[in-house]
Amino acid sequence: MTTEILLLKFCALSLVLLWLLALIRGSRECTGMFRRWHRGEGFRPDLWLLLPFLLALVLAATWIGGIFWLPKGLTSTFNLADAFGDSDVFFLDVFVLVRDSATWIWGPALILLIAIPIAHAFRNRDFYWHLYVMGVLGLLAMPIGLIALGTFVERETTVFERGDPNFRADPASAFGNFGRYGLKDETPNCTWMMMGALHLKTFGHDGYSPERDRAVQLTQLWLNNTYNVATLDVPSAFGCEVSQIEPNPNYLPTAVTLGFYRAFVALVLLGMIARPFVRV
Repeated sequence: MTTEILLLKFCALSLVLLWLLALIRGSRECTGMFRRWHRGEGFRPDLWLLLPFLLALVLAATWIGGIFWLPKGLTSTFNLADAFGDSDVFFLDVFVLVRDSATWIWGPALILLIAIPIAHAFRNRDFYWHLYVMGVLGLLAMPIGLIALGTFVERETTVFERGDPNFRADPASAFGNFGRYGLKDETPNCTWMMMGALHLKTFGHDGYSPERDRAVQLTQLWLNNTYNVATLDVPSAFGCEVSQIEPNPNYLPTAVTLGFYRAFVALVLLGMIARPFVRV
């Protein structure tokens, strides 16, 4: 098992934990609302807890609904267990699911499910350590959230033709079939050294394809952007990065998705640093 796939399993686990936390905390808030109403104090709902709860329910409902809505050929391998098993199959499932009109909610909903608890944790007056727990879980869950968001942006901005079962974008806009990313022309020596130290998969130009080892490439793209933002892009100025994969800057869905993610990481890290000194 490669480092990327192991990391991706932690990412899937983090997303599942956030989903379960949203259900548990939301259920407790619903129970508390009825208790307050019974005591004559009114419902006084806490939207910070109820919104993730509703999103978690919607995500579960659309996942199940997608199995029955999509053609059988597109869901023959559709299984939530693929998040911890075959990551390439799982990502393809998410591509198909989010792009279908029945489940367009997945793109925005996953991002909100991750972001709302972090914002709520920042507002918590008593337990600011909660921000660090939610922040780390949110950053780890983001690869799957970004796949859903990026696919949603593609669905809204790009003309696709149905394939088997991949949907292929116009190749004129592309670094490959989907136009999302590609292999750098040259890899700096420092990047080779760092990838070797972290046991990350390296690629050669001979036989390279953006469709082969898709999960590994997307994980490297996420990891590299997280590393660059966390280090203020200083090491990258010297060619010290953790991936040979680069995004296509001319492809709008990729640019929008990564631009959003880099801003998200910067705000979360800033919040983690500033929270002990801020009273809210």
